Amino acid sequence: MPRLKYQAIADSIAKDFQKAYDLLPDDWDNTTAGQITKGKNELRINKWMAMAYLGQNYLWAGSPLMNMASGGAEEYNKEYCKKAADAFGILLKNCKEEDPNGACRYRLIPWIGKKGQKYQNNWHTNGEGGRMPGTAIINGVAYDEAIFRSPSWGGSEQSTDKEYLCAQVLQGRSWSQYPSANYVNYFGMNNGLPINSVNRADVDDATSGYNTHYPWKNRDPRFYITIGFDATRQVLSSTTDAKYIQYANLYNNGNYRIPATVASNTGYLMQKWDSLGFNRYDNKYNTHIVHIAWIRLADVYLMYSEAAANGYGDVHGTSTTFPKDALYAINKVRNRVLLPDGTPLPGVNAMFLGSVDAFMGEVRRERAVELAWEGKRFDDLRRWHLLSKYPYTIKTGIKFDRDIKEVDDTKPVYNFLDKVNPENNKINNLQEYVVWERFFSEKHYWLPLKRTDASMYLEFPQNPGW
Repeated sequence: MPRLKYQAIADSIAKDFQKAYDLLPDDWDNTTAGQITKGKNELRINKWMAMAYLGQNYLWAGSPLMNMASGGAEEYNKEYCKKAADAFGILLKNCKEEDPNGACRYRLIPWIGKKGQKYQNNWHTNGEGGRMPGTAIINGVAYDEAIFRSPSWGGSEQSTDKEYLCAQVLQGRSWSQYPSANYVNYFGMNNGLPINSVNRADVDDATSGYNTHYPWKNRDPRFYITIGFDATRQVLSSTTDAKYIQYANLYNNGNYRIPATVASNTGYLMQKWDSLGFNRYDNKYNTHIVHIAWIRLADVYLMYSEAAANGYGDVHGTSTTFPKDALYAINKVRNRVLLPDGTPLPGVNAMFLGSVDAFMGEVRRERAVELAWEGKRFDDLRRWHLLSKYPYTIKTGIKFDRDIKEVDDTKPVYNFLDKVNPENNKINNLQEYVVWERFFSEKHYWLPLKRTDASMYLEFPQNPGW
């Protein structure tokens, strides 16, 4: 028996997901079997979880890598993308975000608050008695955005928040993780445009308004709740040990950059999991829960956008099951974000609507921003067949000087002008540099099989390159 191609396996998987959708209830609370655990059934598999994964299964099968592995070209398979769009469309048409009376209970969590405090309930809650993220409670109404997620074991002191705090500065760690500058560059401007056409921090752009002397000014609001940049407040305490690190000193030779072996090697901090006061001095971790959904509604909207555009070869491509097009779906996610004046973040600019290829640049960027550090990026780059291609092979950092310098970098007195809105502080000599480059080849798109499995018979060969 010959080894099946990827798309043939996806067809078999699709039958299981379709059968699950046919048999499972909308909500276990509304079934006889679910009455014993009524009100606690939100993690039980329902028909909408099955439909979300049916769509994802078809989109993966239609993506360039999997199409190549099935004997096709390095391009999207239109038929599988159409199937994906139809599956996602069934969920979207019935979800409460689109139809308040819909049978599918999922909807986007509204932004609410200057920094989208309710929106942030997608991945963390704090001071809410250990309530599991993925749902926000607004005026007594539950907004369920997380469609499928694992149980949460609760409690504070989670490693997810600690491993992103600046090592030897905010936490007594021997290592920490920092966002690369080229990833941070995906967070565009508050006019909806990317920072520039080359995705570099050290290039001004008159069209977008990006200014290398004020690189963090007028950015997408999601930037400010995801990324820690120079002069952002990190510590509330003013004790002797804490007073010199109250603000992120990420400029050249700043104390958040030293020692280089453990402090930030990119010029940025990851803020998504860590609210102000999350450090060894303030210790505001109490009842803090970090929990990432495996799939949430915003992800479904973005996958629908990708599938509909590539299935029908048009940014206005529309499935047979949902009357909205690819552009509508991506803008639905963007417009949820509110600017400081209360207006929605603009959707995809007209300059990216001339072709599906141009549009896909914005889809990829939007997935990087909306789903940042939620476990999607590696799989996305892999299925797009971009994992081994420049510039996706490099990790970069930035270096710069503050316009108003400190006299003693080890004991700063915070001479910068604006401590409330640090994006207003001027910097000079901004340069982006390569921190690390990974050398992936074609074989790294697939894991190797065990030699014993690949040696059983000729028709079941080892994956290419291994």
